[in-house]
Amino acid sequence: MHDAENVQLASLRQGVNVGSAATSVELQAWAARLRDGILPAGGADFFEAYLSLFGLPAPHAPSGCDARGPHLLLSGSLAPAGRAFRSALADTGTPLVRLPVNAYDPPALDDAVAALARHLEVSGKAIASTQDTLLEGAERMAWLQTCFSTTATRLQARRAFRHLLAEGGSTAALAAASLGWNSLTVAG
Repeated sequence: MHDAENVQLASLRQGVNVGSAATSVELQAWAARLRDGILPAGGADFFEAYLSLFGLPAPHAPSGCDARGPHLLLSGSLAPAGRAFRSALADTGTPLVRLPVNAYDPPALDDAVAALARHLEVSGKAIASTQDTLLEGAERMAWLQTCFSTTATRLQARRAFRHLLAEGGSTAALAAASLGWNSLTVAG
């Protein structure tokens, strides 16, 4: 059914209906047939056609990501995959700096941030990592969060990195919050 008129005339039956479309006009015809009680499913082109019926603008194509500039990885996960990932990066020569998360030690944190800034300047990449041991207790967890948020904010203030990567969901949320990022855009 590649003819736009046939698409418009075909009736939707009870159950699953699979639309066949080869052009944007045919996609728009299928989208226009949706009514209350029908759950739409399909690819990005179909939803673009469907949302256009409501007057929503077409999405902008991702512009891609300019990968130039220093990359900082905040690696806070203690999961085996996270530890293996940062270990593999370190094995390829990416500088790894362990943050002093095990005990409250502001001077050691200052030293770690300074070391990360040097690595970012010299090699253009660095990993800020937790220790590979579990931490227990509210005070230690608060200090771990302070270590990561302080690292992110101090290095951003120095403009030491252009790209921030975060490994671990809590680490990513903490970094975004401490940097005041409340909206992100897909780059690619």
